[in-house]
Amino acid sequence: METMRERLIWLRKEYLKLSRAKFGEPIGMSDSVVKNYEYGLTEITDAKIRLICKHYGVSEIWLRTGKGDPFAPLGRAQEIARIINQALTREPEEDRQKLIHAIQGMDDAHIVLLAQILDDLYGNK
Repeated sequence: METMRERLIWLRKEYLKLSRAKFGEPIGMSDSVVKNYEYGLTEITDAKIRLICKHYGVSEIWLRTGKGDPFAPLGRAQEIARIINQALTREPEEDRQKLIHAIQGMDDAHIVLLAQILDDLYGNK
């Protein structure tokens, strides 16, 4: 991948497997804005590059130049944020079904732990 455009397409399409709309939504970019960046019709601003990198956990040096690892080592909080951000950009019903399926395979101790975490987050309603 020689250009930033190619790296952006790879990140969105191959790695994250997101449509342009789903990729841009959490970072305030419309489908057409992402398309213009990918086709080279509009130059990506420094602010948007930083936003993409922060939200998707991408190395800014890699995105700009292609040098180094695409994903810089993240701290624990950054890694958790990356996982949550990716989960929030997907289809809610599809993720709900995946979560139900995953929970069915858990042992009782893990289910109790998950229930406690959800109760702490959302309270008993």
